Amino acid sequence: MLPEQVIYDYVYSQSESLGFKTYDHLPMESENAPYPFVVIGEISSTDVNLKTALNKTTTLTIHFWGDGESRFKLNEMAEKLEKSIETGYTDGYAVVVRHSQTHKQLIQDTSVPNTVLNHLVLTLVFSLT
Repeated sequence: MLPEQVIYDYVYSQSESLGFKTYDHLPMESENAPYPFVVIGEISSTDVNLKTALNKTTTLTIHFWGDGESRFKLNEMAEKLEKSIETGYTDGYAVVVRHSQTHKQLIQDTSVPNTVLNHLVLTLVFSLT
């Protein structure tokens, strides 16, 4: 399995194990997803050439969506998910979470008519060896 897929699947399963309604896409209106929910989003990787090895830095963006009253809840969810992600070995890769490079941003979204949503974006950085 590709290292990016290993990380994606791991974070997705961690989110679900915490009891969060988790998606791999922004739910369509027809899915009638209740707030709050999590979307495991974009993932990108960069190869890092070292003298004796090839490492990879992978960045994963996780989106937390909630209604106008869920600001605190979204922060709490992001904190729990980040703390549940651990450094370890999986499928032949050593995965190191770079907590010092974590970025979190809360945005108010008004793209739905007559509705204020809170959108928290959590960016996690991993090193793979």
